[in-house]
Amino acid sequence: LAGTFQIGTTKNQRFCETTFYHKSTNTLIVTDALAKIQSKPPTLSTDDKLLLISKKSTSDPMPPKTMEALQIGWEKNALLISYFFP
Repeated sequence: LAGTFQIGTTKNQRFCETTFYHKSTNTLIVTDALAKIQSKPPTLSTDDKLLLISKKSTSDPMPPKTMEALQIGWEKNALLISYFFP
């Protein structure tokens, strides 16, 4: 184990090298980091920003404020941040 660290408001996070084997697909995943991303937007996310990200194209009009559009915006945001800014 790499040890215990204070990150943000969470306490005692543990980090270690990790290996996963998925039997049914015969897949081996080896990683040095895992991140748990909430399935729902945190309270820090603003609706306007999530709606902007939920658009399919920058030229599309802003979508109506629905739970579905907010969820799409959050999922795109989480993917973008975790992929480009790990």
